[in-house]
Amino acid sequence: MLPYEAMAQRRRVRELKGPVVYSPPKNDSLRVDTLKNDTLKANVLKADTLSAESVKKKKQPLDAPVVYSANDSIVFTQGGFAHLYGDGKVNYENIELGAEIITMNMDSSTVYARGVIDSVGVEKGKPVFKDGETPYETKAIRYNFKSKKGFINNVVTQQGEGYVVGNNAKKGANDELFMENGRYTTCDHHDHPHFYMQLTKAKVRPKKNVVTGPAYLVVEDVPLPLAVPFFLLSVFQQLFFGLCHAELYG
Repeated sequence: MLPYEAMAQRRRVRELKGPVVYSPPKNDSLRVDTLKNDTLKANVLKADTLSAESVKKKKQPLDAPVVYSANDSIVFTQGGFAHLYGDGKVNYENIELGAEIITMNMDSSTVYARGVIDSVGVEKGKPVFKDGETPYETKAIRYNFKSKKGFINNVVTQQGEGYVVGNNAKKGANDELFMENGRYTTCDHHDHPHFYMQLTKAKVRPKKNVVTGPAYLVVEDVPLPLAVPFFLLSVFQQLFFGLCHAELYG
């Protein structure tokens, strides 16, 4: 080999030792398209999965039939509503509800009941709600059959020898009531009692006990300087009777 040929060969070897840039062949575009198609399939699969999950999350039907009736009329409207006029009654499992006007939404399993004011200004047909053996007299109630929770306006329920009255109360799934600015009284005129314990906050477990936050005694609409930071009504009840008797007759 001539000297100049050897030098040219060494130059070619040095050039090949530089950086190598890979350029994919033209048929790799098929692989890119395939990757795009796989991505689209994956997105479709995710969408199908979300659709399946959304179907699962749809509200399930109630566990038992809802039986309802009314003396005057029943009117059905769009959105799954049924309006009961005139001594309406709704029964579901061990739950009973009666009121002059009841509106049900079967799609959301909710019910709303209230009374009406007659021509002489007297409210009639106020809702009476009964869950098992526990009745509640109310002015208005909104209740969910499935969650067994609701909101009650002006609720009255008997507790031992007295009554618990609350302007606004929340009913829990275990039949307990949570209320603010409630009252406990043994006076028969529970709408406007002569004496009562003003309850700032209270948890009522019907037929069991009442646990309250700060409370104070009121006699003839006059708050007395007798307050407690909290009390358990099942323990405090006899003391309350004695205090009220002393204030009224002593």
